[in-house]
Amino acid sequence: NYQERATFSVFGQADYSYAGRYMASISVRTDATTNFGRDKRYGTFYSFSGGWNISKESFFKNIQAIDNLRLRASYGTSGRDLGDGYLNTTFYSETARYEQVDNIGAVITQLANPMISWETLHNSNIGLDIALLKNRINLSADIYHKRSDGLLQQVSLPSAQGALTQYQNVG
Repeated sequence: NYQERATFSVFGQADYSYAGRYMASISVRTDATTNFGRDKRYGTFYSFSGGWNISKESFFKNIQAIDNLRLRASYGTSGRDLGDGYLNTTFYSETARYEQVDNIGAVITQLANPMISWETLHNSNIGLDIALLKNRINLSADIYHKRSDGLLQQVSLPSAQGALTQYQNVG
């Protein structure tokens, strides 16, 4: 039994900051894996974020109790494969023996799914950072939201298919 698996990634990122007040970042990544069929191997994922350092604004200079106040937000996607390999390939096993030792049969142990593709995770975040009393007290508050599209899951199949399960994008 010989198995070969390949992955490929290309990544780019750009960051920008203006006077320490406004920050922005964007990234794009393309991944490929042999876990998926030829038409579904590549997935492109991206993210962007921004921040506002409110404490650097001129209207904030007279507030003595707060040393630092930052607002930040981000949104991005990422891809997930199962790492098991060959989700798009049918495998057989010679484990079935019938009545006589010489009659060996093969059973499907994994049914191919040429349409299986990346599970995409969507992540968003809004956060606030505050430093008080000459940076003696530091607080951070964040709100997160995470959603998954194309959930990769092993699904039970009717026995007429010849295999009991198959990986699919189900949710």
